[in-house]
Amino acid sequence: MIIESGLNERPLGKLILATFFVTDLGTVIVLGLLFAEIGFYFWLFAVVTAVVLFILPPIPKRYFALVENHPSEPEVKFTFVILCALALLAVKGGSEAVLPAYLVGAVLANLFLKNRELVKRLRAETIALLTPFYFLKAGSLVDLKAVLGSLGVLVVLFLAKTVSKFLGLYPAGMLFKFTPRINMYNTMLMSTGLTFGTIFALYGFKNGIIDKTQYSLLVVAITFTAIIPTLIAQSFFFPRKEDLDKFEKKT
Repeated sequence: MIIESGLNERPLGKLILATFFVTDLGTVIVLGLLFAEIGFYFWLFAVVTAVVLFILPPIPKRYFALVENHPSEPEVKFTFVILCALALLAVKGGSEAVLPAYLVGAVLANLFLKNRELVKRLRAETIALLTPFYFLKAGSLVDLKAVLGSLGVLVVLFLAKTVSKFLGLYPAGMLFKFTPRINMYNTMLMSTGLTFGTIFALYGFKNGIIDKTQYSLLVVAITFTAIIPTLIAQSFFFPRKEDLDKFEKKT
């Protein structure tokens, strides 16, 4: 929503996206370390990832200049090869496949900022091809009978997630003197978490931490907590121009 509305070009949008990145990265690192099987493949993943992140930044710049936006899109293929190789090592090491994507994105951020066309192509291919397969897999494991038979639990999970995030986020916005509209908008957006929420639920289900009923309830609750706060934020609290101008003067 932030990108589609163009808010990502304003300081407020950049702040929200940066907050998403930091919180998601921290969460996936903790999850990966908490349940990882410390062994050969884990240390291989850690060492290879550290080496790749150290030597990677100058390589794409030279390679992209060499291929010069060829119609076969070698830049996109190069990026996906790096991500898939590190993701394979992450899975072998008992960590999360999404972790290398965050780390590679961080070290190549400046390059991506200078190559907006590449970012658009990566985004298009990811959303059109990879994301649907992931959500189809996550959704196919949901037991609707279990969900319909535990609607009370579903409501409790939904309220627990949204209310706890609201109580943690809205007072923080008041502390930083955000306008009420911006504060509510930030709070509603930060109350979502569809992608990482389903990743964590799927991880727990695959590793026997939760059963299918618990997984189903968590995924449906996470889906509702992503949709409902976003609709409320976009429909009733999207920042007006005067709110954005006031925010930018403070920053």
